[in-house]
Amino acid sequence: MTRPRTPRPVSRLIWRVWELPDVGRVTAVTPTAALLAQEGMEERFGLVDAAGHPVALWCGPRRRLLRLPTGAAYRLDYFEIDPRHRRGSLGLFAFALAGSRALELGAQYLVLGALPPVATFYERAGGARGAVQGWNAARGLIPFRFTREALTRLEDLAGGFAVGTEEA
Repeated sequence: MTRPRTPRPVSRLIWRVWELPDVGRVTAVTPTAALLAQEGMEERFGLVDAAGHPVALWCGPRRRLLRLPTGAAYRLDYFEIDPRHRRGSLGLFAFALAGSRALELGAQYLVLGALPPVATFYERAGGARGAVQGWNAARGLIPFRFTREALTRLEDLAGGFAVGTEEA
């Protein structure tokens, strides 16, 4: 896949390439409106496979952090993995990249609301159930918070798969 000519990326993650044992090469991209039908989401990231097919998407409503009494937080509102890859390494890897993005912005926490069937995924990824003072999840969702330490562990995990940057 050849990188299109675009303005400077909003994150150091864009156009980086990783190799996952059960997926192959994946590249971080900024999803287009056609690819991501989540209106009002300024913070948008995706992973595409070597053929350019989307395999993971995540987004939030803004590029700046939430200012909470206990510190700045990155709010993740939408996280989706291609169903063909949900039981492999891609889910945790993509979430680790979201954690890396939170650190890139200077977050003390990552916060999200989880659907009950996937709550154990977030626990295994290092999150704790419960809201951070000043923020809570939407009705019907389980609030999760990831501390800076948990985010650092996730970032380290993602870094282990890095192979470079997509050529311009």
